[in-house]
Amino acid sequence: MSPLFDLTSTNSQEQVRPTPGGLETEQLIDELVAIQDGLARDPKESWLSFIDEAVASLGKGQRAALCRRMGFQPRAFNAWLQRQDRVSIGAIVRVCSALGCGARRVFGEEPRHLSSLVPQQRAGARRVRHDENVRSLSARLLHQAVSQNAPPSLRDVASAAGVSRGYLRYWFDDQVAALTGARRRRVEHLRQARTAQRLELLRVLVTDVVASEQFPGRKLIESAARRHGFSLLDEGMLEIYRRIVADLLQAGRSLEEDTSNETR
Repeated sequence: MSPLFDLTSTNSQEQVRPTPGGLETEQLIDELVAIQDGLARDPKESWLSFIDEAVASLGKGQRAALCRRMGFQPRAFNAWLQRQDRVSIGAIVRVCSALGCGARRVFGEEPRHLSSLVPQQRAGARRVRHDENVRSLSARLLHQAVSQNAPPSLRDVASAAGVSRGYLRYWFDDQVAALTGARRRRVEHLRQARTAQRLELLRVLVTDVVASEQFPGRKLIESAARRHGFSLLDEGMLEIYRRIVADLLQAGRSLEEDTSNETR
């Protein structure tokens, strides 16, 4: 069974704070430590089950609605329910505190009865209300970003507009998808161009070694490739190297046969 939480997973952006009206942080952490050795069920499984039940019972099946009531980003639960990310102690404390729910209730030592819980906004969670001017600016910046040959990241656009990425995804989901797609295509185009350049360089390296009357062994070519900033272990390079060497050897044999026929 995996540990309930990992203290090393709490970072500077995830400070653990108590929520007014909710359970105190110290109490929650004491409970988490106390139940570590007596769990009958995998803690991650219990956590996912708890979040699922909370969404169904308190959010009426709407994850975003429950997240907003708790003062979280609308997609806060997706990291666990969709991507199966690990859970940090900070996340456990914030969710439990916002729901006024103890650790024993979450991890199965007490009946849950989640319908009796009342979600509360956690400490420090402030709703920023952006006016129409900010929304208009965000839309314009997104439109400009998508049309650029080298589109900026969503983080850069959000920073320029003075909003969060969640705000952009909420109001401009189609434009965000277009920007993401444009950046993905740009990355793929650059990857293909870099691969083509390296393949041509690899062909030149092998040809030069053969021209110097040396066998283009893997170690020799690998050493030359590394001096040019890539490796035969990069995606597809080893197979191409073998093909180039085979073609050169085949061409050499053909030349020898032609020379032999001419001397007869």
